[in-house]
Amino acid sequence: MGLKKYGEIASTEPINRGQFLHALAKVKWGEKIPKFLKEGDFDDISQENYYYNAVYAWKELGVIQGASPRKFAPERNLTRAEAVKIILSAKKISPPPIIETSFDDLEGWALPWVEEAFRLKIVQGVSPRKFAPERNLTRAEAV
Repeated sequence: MGLKKYGEIASTEPINRGQFLHALAKVKWGEKIPKFLKEGDFDDISQENYYYNAVYAWKELGVIQGASPRKFAPERNLTRAEAVKIILSAKKISPPPIIETSFDDLEGWALPWVEEAFRLKIVQGVSPRKFAPERNLTRAEAV
């Protein structure tokens, strides 16, 4: 995850898609992340990338998809809402239909995912009625 100085993590900096999926894979599989020996579907990831196996492991499990059919955008910063969907999908949790929301800034696809994660106490808002779904997830929040 890129250290600033030896032993110091840049906790307020955003985490990107490749970094997050690699970290999540390390939590699930430790050093035994499944290996993918063939070239994958995404043109912007190669076997030389440290997150290559993690991205394809999560893709095979149906947890993630690309930014487009041939692009994954591993260097793009991850939003708080995207992280919630990845975490719940990795846990095989599908959100139920939502009748009311705890946050004033949620809408669209993110609404049921964030509400379910909030209900399960996996996430919290940035304030009592605000989640900031489009804000970049920080490295500290990823932990």
